[in-house]
Amino acid sequence: MIRLEGISTALGGRDILRGLDLTIRRNETYVLLGPSGAGKSVLLKHIVGLIRPDEGRITIDDEDITHRRGAELGSVRRSIGYVFQSGALINWLTVAENIALPMREHTDQSDDAIETKVQKLLDLVHLSKDGEKFPDEISGGMKKRVGIARALALDPPIVLFDEPTAGLDPIRARAIARVVGNMRESLEVTSLIVTHNLGIAFEIADRIGFLENGRITEEGTPEEVSASKNPFVVEFLADRAAGKRTE
Repeated sequence: MIRLEGISTALGGRDILRGLDLTIRRNETYVLLGPSGAGKSVLLKHIVGLIRPDEGRITIDDEDITHRRGAELGSVRRSIGYVFQSGALINWLTVAENIALPMREHTDQSDDAIETKVQKLLDLVHLSKDGEKFPDEISGGMKKRVGIARALALDPPIVLFDEPTAGLDPIRARAIARVVGNMRESLEVTSLIVTHNLGIAFEIADRIGFLENGRITEEGTPEEVSASKNPFVVEFLADRAAGKRTE
C-alpha cells in the first residue's frame, strides 16, 4: 500500500502540492488525472525519492520512506518499476538487452534465467519477435511497451506510469492500454498511472483520482467519478471527451 499524508511541496517558488493525501491499496490500479502543471509527475517523483516533500509523510507498506537516502533509498527504488514518458531506452542496446539490464545490474541470475525472463516479458507486451531490434528500429508505441517490460524486470510490487500514452495515436494508445490491462490480470502489482487519456483511465482503473490545486479533490471508481457533480471533474471529463486540451 502507498500512502501520502499531508504532502506539501514548492518548486521554483510555486506551491505544487498543498497538503495532499492519497492512499493506493495493494494490487490496485489507480489512475491520476488532472491538467498539465498540476503536479502529477511531481507526485510520482516523491514516491521514488527523486523529490522530497517540504511537509508530510510517505509510507509504503507502513514503512516511512520520506527521508530515506543512499542504500536505504536504493532498496525502495528496486521495489518500484518506473515507466518513463519517453520510454528512456538506451539506444545502443537491443530491445532484449534494455529489458535485461536491471537484472544484470541488480541480480546474480544466470544468462539463461535472464533470457527466459526477457522472453516472458516480451510476450507480455506483445513484442515476442522484436527482441533483437534496436530502439531506432521500432515505433514510439513499441518503445513504451519495452519501457513497461523493463520496469517489470525485477518483479516489483509497485509500478508507476508517467503518461504511458503521451504522443501516441489512438491505435497505439489502445495497444498500451491492452498491455497494462494484461499486466493487471496476470501480475499482482500495485499500479499508479498518470495520464491525460480518458480511454485508458476508464478502461483499466479500479479507482480514478483528480488532482486540482495541489490536492486530490475527487476520487472513486470509474462509475462514481462519471456521476460526479464536482464542477472541475465535470468540465475535465467533458473537455477530454471532446478532444480538447485543458492545459
